[in-house]
Amino acid sequence: DANGFDASSVSHVCRVLAGSDVSFATQAPVTATTWRPQASAANPSAALYVPLWTYAAHDGAVRDRVRQLLPDNGTATRYDRALAALTARSLESARGLHNYFSWQPNGGRPRIKLY
Repeated sequence: DANGFDASSVSHVCRVLAGSDVSFATQAPVTATTWRPQASAANPSAALYVPLWTYAAHDGAVRDRVRQLLPDNGTATRYDRALAALTARSLESARGLHNYFSWQPNGGRPRIKLY
């Protein structure tokens, strides 16, 4: 357990993002571990990177899955605005706006990044 980075939390994030295709046969999630001076060797900082371009038919499905994991503090609204600014096409017409979802629990308030 690295600041909330445990098997059940990682499994939940992966299942939400992969939808019904939880095998990850096409492209597997990856993890990164960082040891910093403020983190002890017994409790490193860890991040999960889940590929998004291979497990949904279109960017609209990716958006819906990502929104399930965003905190309820206006982040989803900012995310929707960013998507609207990136493309004039319908999100349901294609995929390719999303690359990876990065999740780092940080002991409670997760740090989320979208690539």
